[in-house]
Amino acid sequence: SPSNLGLTMNFKDISWKNIKEVSFKEGLLGSKFICVPQSGENIVTDFIPKVQVRKLHQAANQQLEEYKELLRQQKLEENRATASTFNVPANTPQIIDLPIDEAVIIPEIAPVEVSKEDEIEQKLIKLKTLYDKQLITREEYEHKKAAILDSM
Repeated sequence: SPSNLGLTMNFKDISWKNIKEVSFKEGLLGSKFICVPQSGENIVTDFIPKVQVRKLHQAANQQLEEYKELLRQQKLEENRATASTFNVPANTPQIIDLPIDEAVIIPEIAPVEVSKEDEIEQKLIKLKTLYDKQLITREEYEHKKAAILDSM
């Protein structure tokens, strides 16, 4: 099948320090992955297959927890250094902006054998996207949707 089913993909690197939490929602025509930033609007990635969104959520949550633990450890070391009764300058750890490999990266997922239901689901998602982007009319959308559903 054609890669991405003709849909385009936009990538955006987000540093872990800017993310408050991650979540996902499963829908009938695919799932949404949601990054909740420290400030600003949520970053939502739509139409991810359910199995993949669960894996992505698990991996992102693990990375986010590891990053938060690193910050917590650095904070503890800073507090210990400043709580010292001696007036000796301590080497305080510096928080360094992490390199790009610490950013949220959506892994490339190996193609999986697509079942008939998944194929139909993907066709419906593509059709809905075309309609939402006003690339096809309501009549074309309804006609093609009916044809896809009839093929089940």
